[in-house]
Amino acid sequence: MKLNTTLALIALAFAGGTASAATVDEFTTLPDLTTSMNPTVGPTGAAAHGNFDAAQPVDDIYNFNIAATSDLFTYAKEFESLDVSLDPASFTLYSGTSTGTSGTAADMIGTTFSFSGGNAVTTTYANLAAGNYFFEVTGSATGVLGADYDLSINANTPGNPLPAVPEPANMALLLAGLGLMGIVAKRRARQ
Repeated sequence: MKLNTTLALIALAFAGGTASAATVDEFTTLPDLTTSMNPTVGPTGAAAHGNFDAAQPVDDIYNFNIAATSDLFTYAKEFESLDVSLDPASFTLYSGTSTGTSGTAADMIGTTFSFSGGNAVTTTYANLAAGNYFFEVTGSATGVLGADYDLSINANTPGNPLPAVPEPANMALLLAGLGLMGIVAKRRARQ
């Protein structure tokens, strides 16, 4: 009887240990749209799309590297509908490279971010040193048709800063100027 109990406990321990294996997926580098298991990320960035056809646990890993000290900008969005849902949905950044093993608290950078409910989440990791990193996306595909999510990252480097985002006031002035030019052109056309 003790032998059967011992074998059952060993089998349960082994099953629990193998259940934590994650899927290592590819990033698509931008703008050339090539896929890579460990791309070098710069200002043009890289993106990933997770798609699950049925309700199931989600544990995806995306490896990448940064060539120089950079700020890493991330964007994550879960697509929410009556039939598609990823809840909870979270992503975590770790240092190193993963072959399918979840990251540890010692390798975690920052905190885990949730992106459930269809809301996009953007996060900046400041002054990451050159090296290897990976994102782990975890959650549960709970929709009848599974779940979908997008993840994109880009990194500025000292020689290649990210393009500036125009201020709303500047855009308003630009649109007002274009509107005035249209009015003047219309008046001239009438005359």
